[in-house]
Amino acid sequence: MPVLGYWSLRALAEPIRTLLTYTGTQYEDKTYDIGPAPAYDRSEWFNVKFSLGLDLPNLPYYIDGDVKLTESSAIIRHLGRKTGLAGATEQEKMRIDVAESLYADQTGSFVRLIISPNYVSMD
Repeated sequence: MPVLGYWSLRALAEPIRTLLTYTGTQYEDKTYDIGPAPAYDRSEWFNVKFSLGLDLPNLPYYIDGDVKLTESSAIIRHLGRKTGLAGATEQEKMRIDVAESLYADQTGSFVRLIISPNYVSMD
């Protein structure tokens, strides 16, 4: 059974979880606790990260047999190809590329906004 590993929060893994659910893919949702601010204890992940055989040990990760991937976009693209959702024509593939890039840009902008120390006072 495939394993999706991420922190015990939604963030970057949620689109992957949504895609797995949409395609009816059974998987293990392995979550790693992250401690409270300001220390954010990540020892649960750090204790196993180099034992999983990942080329780039990072979260999120996706392991399915010999397939071992990290980075949310790479995982989503792999699952899209595997499940027939990556576009059949060049035009469809280009539209998917545009949608993925737009999502990444918007997510980055949103994250920069909410981690700003002035978030509450921003208009």
